[in-house]
Amino acid sequence: MPPTLKDRWITFTQWGLVGLAVSVSLGAALISLLKLWVLVAVLGLLVMQARGAQPPQAWVWRKPLVALMALWAWMVISGSWSDASGRELWTAFDRYSRLLVMPAVAYGLLWTQGHRRVLQGFVAGQALVLVSSLALMAGLPVPWATARFQPELGVVFTSTLEQPIMLCLMALVVWFKPEGVLPPAYARYRWVVVALVMLNVMVLSTGRSGYVAAVLALAWMLWQGLPKGRRAWALFTPVVLMSMAAVWVPQVNERVMQVHRDVTHYWQSETLSETNLGSQGERLNYWARSLDMVQAHPLTGVGMGAWRQHYLSLGGLQQAAPSNPHHQYLLMASEGGLVALALLVAWMALLWQSAATTASPSAMKGVVLLAVVVSLFNCPFYGVGMGEMLLLLFATLLQPRAHQA
Repeated sequence: MPPTLKDRWITFTQWGLVGLAVSVSLGAALISLLKLWVLVAVLGLLVMQARGAQPPQAWVWRKPLVALMALWAWMVISGSWSDASGRELWTAFDRYSRLLVMPAVAYGLLWTQGHRRVLQGFVAGQALVLVSSLALMAGLPVPWATARFQPELGVVFTSTLEQPIMLCLMALVVWFKPEGVLPPAYARYRWVVVALVMLNVMVLSTGRSGYVAAVLALAWMLWQGLPKGRRAWALFTPVVLMSMAAVWVPQVNERVMQVHRDVTHYWQSETLSETNLGSQGERLNYWARSLDMVQAHPLTGVGMGAWRQHYLSLGGLQQAAPSNPHHQYLLMASEGGLVALALLVAWMALLWQSAATTASPSAMKGVVLLAVVVSLFNCPFYGVGMGEMLLLLFATLLQPRAHQA
């Protein structure tokens, strides 16, 4: 029997989901293209369901998705009291609408049941990044790598902040779901993948965020691998690993000392200016002004897209400030008030709670844990790439245990 239109559309959806999984670290243009593909596919599935067709799996409207949709809706509503320009409002709306990737992917997977293929696509994309990064660091030509960074930094498509975190997410998925993402004959060699990621992130790279992500990922793997009575030892892992790296790895030592110098200068200097803030000083200045916004507008915030404008009006020192404070919780609290912050925390807590009913609780919790910590010094759900990656992983790993395929 030839395939029906329904069968073809489900296949179209599956390729879109796998393509998005591959593309989440391969550049903004490709990500946008694949998101459009998934959007068209999901709209088609909704039309088919409205006409009577039903997905193989009944829709499970899980609590994390409800909290996420409430968060997105609140941030959109906050645009009504924002004094941001029309262009800033539209940009912020586009960035917050990235949150809708999670329900879109979850709905698509109801029809395709292709969770394993999506995870395999994700790992394949990250493997390309890992191999390409190591090749760059070894001085080999990588024609598809970005020209925005020096080759010795090993940045392939994104940045020194995002790439190491994305690789650590891949290490977590490979470690806890090797049978789902690696060929069966090679699943036992998952430690090789993790070792190469840690070599790339902890020894060869220079991103401070990557150091934190790598140490946290290793600590979580150790926590899950130890007997319950000995898991407390895993809590010492971050301190021990960072101390060893700071002593024996020159670039780690330099980056740690730079953080210390920037923070000390920020708190002790009486003549702070845009030119002498340093990287960490800039962040501390962003965070201080964000708290001022929360104090002035505690419940509702300053509104979607208005962070930069209020940062400058409150005496922010960086004239060319970004659109966010490099802190997910403070971004939500400053633009959406304590309501948005409560919804964000509730969403993450529900993701953690729901992990117990999934096929791989350790993988799900590891990804959530990394997202929670990374959000303390970045806005992963506001920028392109990392946000789509996390949301796609949440949607794929959150599926109930009985329905994972």
